[in-house]
Amino acid sequence: MNVVRLIVEREYRTRVRSKGWIIATVFGLIAIVGLNFAPTIAETVFGGRQVRIAVLDETVAQAGATSGYLERLQADLVETLASGEPRYALERASADRAGMLAQVTAGTVDGFLLIYEADGLLITEIDGRPKFKLTTLEALGLAERSRLTSALSGARTFLDLEKRGIGGPEALELFRPVVLDTEVVDIGRVEGEQAGESWGLTYVLVLLFYMTLIIYGQYVAMGVIEEKSTRVVEIIVSTVRPFQLMIGKVLGLGLAALTQYGVWVAAGFGLLAARGALSGLQVGPVSLKFAAIDPWLLVAFFGLFTLGFFSFAGLFAAGGSLVSRTEDAGQITGPITMALVVVLFMAIYSMDNPESAGAVLLSMAPLTSPMIMFVRIALGDPPAWQIVVTCVVSLTTILALVWVAAKVFRAGILMYGRRMSVRAVIRAFR
Repeated sequence: MNVVRLIVEREYRTRVRSKGWIIATVFGLIAIVGLNFAPTIAETVFGGRQVRIAVLDETVAQAGATSGYLERLQADLVETLASGEPRYALERASADRAGMLAQVTAGTVDGFLLIYEADGLLITEIDGRPKFKLTTLEALGLAERSRLTSALSGARTFLDLEKRGIGGPEALELFRPVVLDTEVVDIGRVEGEQAGESWGLTYVLVLLFYMTLIIYGQYVAMGVIEEKSTRVVEIIVSTVRPFQLMIGKVLGLGLAALTQYGVWVAAGFGLLAARGALSGLQVGPVSLKFAAIDPWLLVAFFGLFTLGFFSFAGLFAAGGSLVSRTEDAGQITGPITMALVVVLFMAIYSMDNPESAGAVLLSMAPLTSPMIMFVRIALGDPPAWQIVVTCVVSLTTILALVWVAAKVFRAGILMYGRRMSVRAVIRAFR
């Protein structure tokens, strides 16, 4: 055990003191700072333009009404830019169709929205949908077009309800979104939670799980390959057993990788604290409230994360033992990476039905068990004995893969300068 500890310390100190590790850590910190301000930067660079649209609503003139689509669109499109200005500046058209087209061409307005009727009060329709025409000098983005379409659909429904005698307040009440309050009943306890937030948190952590394995699994494989390319390893192998060397390398490289990851995570939370955003985080449509996270869920994540990390680290180490040159690393890491993609999709599918037969089976199978068992713990209710089985299977998998890596690693040293053949790999296990 002392020998393994010395190897772990050697690998860890060598890696964290290397220029490559330090440079990668610094660049990672710079990337985290950039991502922290990315929404503001993206809003300024890509989404900071105000769209000025003139609305030519001919339905109002024909019906003799005093309000119409313009007022409804102004009440709905209330988004603002980072500067505080409205994203959509809507105004009533000051000329007829030809005059508004001239204003668009001259750049007076960004576009004009034409709402017209062909037969009486019926709006012209295509495929059963009302026809509206937006004329612009430059094409709008997909998000802006989708937002305008949604606002027009809501305005049309609201105005149709008014024509049928349902007044403004009553019509607005019909547009009020419902709130689905879910309750998860667990064995022996009842716990209220928002299902959407629980699902979103699980999804984010599963992606984090996958990205870590992809990035640092290859890190372990490259470390094993680099070790084989030096003649010093022959002296080391003459004093320690290959299994001790390999388990020390996997643990040392893994701890170095997790240290780097820990620095990045700490920096990310530090930036969130500086922004006053530790209470919650919005990631696209997913809303995360840190205060509502069950501490035991985090304990389960870090425990299964560690088992999953070292399971795939052992697999990458075994793969790295098969080649002697860094140029050949892709032949080994590529298939393992594809296998990880398959595991990711299995975990995502398991999120819809965490207690299905497939999810239960995969949560206790080698390599797939840590990630999918975490999904089951977060969204389901696996029995304690299944969690124990997952831990035992994962530990056994780690030891088995390290043993395989050690056998192949030893054979590769004896065949220095020559390619490892299938026959040589088979002989290594005799």
